[in-house]
Amino acid sequence: MKKNIIKYVALVTLAVGVSACTDNFDKFNTNENAPTAEQASPNLLLTNAIESSTDRLHSIGLGHEIGAGWVQYMAKAQYTDEDRYQPRVSELNTTWNSFYSASGQDIAKLLKIADASGNTAYKAVGLIMQAHIMSIVTDLWGAAPFSKAFQGDPVDGGILSPEYDTQEAIYRAIIENLKTANTLLAETENEIAGDILFDNDLALWQQYSNSLRLRLLLRMSAKDVPFVTAQMTEIVTTPDVFPIFADGQSAYLQYLGLAPNNNPINENRKTRDDHRVSKNIIDMLDANGDERIMLYAQPASGTASYVGMQNGLTSSAAAAYNGNGLANTSKIGTYFLRGETPGMLLSYSELQFILAEAAHKGFIPGGEAQAQAYYEAGVEASFYQYEDYFQDLIDRHVTSGGWSMPDSLYKAVEYQIEEAAPYTPAEADRLIATQKYIAMFDQGLESWFEWRRTGYPELTPAVNGLNGGKIPVRLQYPLDEETKNPTALQKAKDDQEGDESMNSPVWWDAN
Repeated sequence: MKKNIIKYVALVTLAVGVSACTDNFDKFNTNENAPTAEQASPNLLLTNAIESSTDRLHSIGLGHEIGAGWVQYMAKAQYTDEDRYQPRVSELNTTWNSFYSASGQDIAKLLKIADASGNTAYKAVGLIMQAHIMSIVTDLWGAAPFSKAFQGDPVDGGILSPEYDTQEAIYRAIIENLKTANTLLAETENEIAGDILFDNDLALWQQYSNSLRLRLLLRMSAKDVPFVTAQMTEIVTTPDVFPIFADGQSAYLQYLGLAPNNNPINENRKTRDDHRVSKNIIDMLDANGDERIMLYAQPASGTASYVGMQNGLTSSAAAAYNGNGLANTSKIGTYFLRGETPGMLLSYSELQFILAEAAHKGFIPGGEAQAQAYYEAGVEASFYQYEDYFQDLIDRHVTSGGWSMPDSLYKAVEYQIEEAAPYTPAEADRLIATQKYIAMFDQGLESWFEWRRTGYPELTPAVNGLNGGKIPVRLQYPLDEETKNPTALQKAKDDQEGDESMNSPVWWDAN
């Protein structure tokens, strides 16, 4: 069985400036410096949308501190505001404007070009990327502009203050768009260029559309079981019509190693050293004899021990932690420090855990036997996702002596699924969610979304958190939006359930 994740990327020159914003971000619907749809090249728009959205998803502020920090993969050893649930105003503004002014606007132009030219391949890929981007936006904030967004140019309607759509409306729309994309890709005779995700392979885009649809269906499953069951069953029972990722296939951006096309963590660590691996994930892996600990973390300086940093300390407490917070705790594993480390969007491992939960809950056929098979495949894939690098780490530990854990990936996987965390129907909800959490270490933001949905693993809020003793379950709307689209935003706030704090769950969050 193939164990390597396929390398999809084409070495395409990134289209810097395609989505350059106005000096004052004159709303996310208009951009005086960007080319019009008629002037833009679809291949450059696609390249830039993939790169800019992935960079933002894996950025230090959003992906590493809010996502990976709040779900307790990472902790801050200094300048600890974000680790205490106090995100910077600039980070909220930048994230919102990035998804709307940059990648979202590029995709809107791409879709307009596709419609005008009749290129159904670009149309399908645009719908998939739009679903990916908008799912992140709505999972961060809940209600958001969608149906009236990206229409700021006079020719598009000149809508500079678009109304908000509910999260339910956004979810149902993008799920339907993903189904449309699948049909378009099955029938198209067109080609695309500029695809740095799948190297212009439309079959892989089709598989991604259905894999992403499964993710979103599961996320909204507490709100409409009949709809989710029908849609999921349709996908898994007709794979010739709705193909999904096979073993060894995932959606990720292969970074090129050197700036500006390097992994965001690599770029950050050139000048900063503010982050350590969380005590939570290290203690969890250590308790289960899980060899992923050596992949996710480095031993504390001058030792052979993995020591996590407690989340939510004040800056002074973090500096003094374990004698010296920076020196005596574990940095993130060397794999994630490389410039070429991929930016994961949706892994085969995650897909298997999605299917495991769906089978366990009866959303798809197969019952508990099939759920167990998917569960074990998810655990296995999470190890083999890093196959060569991971096995080399194990070999080096064995060679150094004193190694009592399994000496191969095969044995490490076997130990987890047979001894440390064997599948049982009675514990399936916890087991699936927890192993999915461990597997998604490189997808901090998506893992935070999933933790909000499932409640697993059980996390203790930051010790000195600034959010009423709770882990946030959404972001507050950015100041830019409060200033530039106040009427529409206020209506969205008035219409939503609960208050507008970070403790008010989004629509799909029934946990």
